[in-house]
Amino acid sequence: MKKLKIKNYKKNKRKPKFDQNLTVNCNPFFKELLMEFYKDKEVVEIGPGKGFYSSILRTVSSKLELIQIDSKFSKELIKDNYSVLNIDFKKWILEEESFKENLKKTYTLFSSLPYSQLKFLFSCNLFFEGYFIAPNYILQKKGCFSNYLRYCYEIKVISKIPNQYFSPEPSLSSSYLYIKKRINFSYSLFKKTFNKSLGVLGKITSNEKLKRKRLHQLTVEEISEILKDKN
Repeated sequence: MKKLKIKNYKKNKRKPKFDQNLTVNCNPFFKELLMEFYKDKEVVEIGPGKGFYSSILRTVSSKLELIQIDSKFSKELIKDNYSVLNIDFKKWILEEESFKENLKKTYTLFSSLPYSQLKFLFSCNLFFEGYFIAPNYILQKKGCFSNYLRYCYEIKVISKIPNQYFSPEPSLSSSYLYIKKRINFSYSLFKKTFNKSLGVLGKITSNEKLKRKRLHQLTVEEISEILKDKN
């Protein structure tokens, strides 16, 4: 009978729940854009970190609400007289979605959440617009979700962000983006229709002109045509 070898595993240090690349600097041009766009508006900032952008938004907005999951950061922001909700932003979204009247209004947001968390925000049922800090690859991917963004959102790249504007410096580059939701369409339904279409669209559409195309090659109008036909 073989003896079982027992390995001694060292306890791993607990990793932070989300990436913590905090902003320490800002492009002056982008700062001017923020001050102009958010002037006299009610703003919700999701994931403010230590409040670098919050300090800019507070000077121009009529109301600023911060949503911060990190309790330590939340306490520091409250000490600086910010209005803070110390909760997961996903919970906040679900609560806002539970009121039908909220589905008809447009929220003014600012966020620098990591891409993995932005996916939840971008697939919610709330209309919103604002400036975001997001990875450069958000528009370069050819997968189902990137095409969902292209279909439902107006996205403008303002400029790339130097990595030294963050601490610690991230391994991936980011950009300042303007994002506005223009179509409220279920991502699960979009995914159900297009998830298997990373190849050509022959099995998805009867339109001969579109059969040989790939999803990322479609225009917004062509995507609309297929969705109407399939759903």
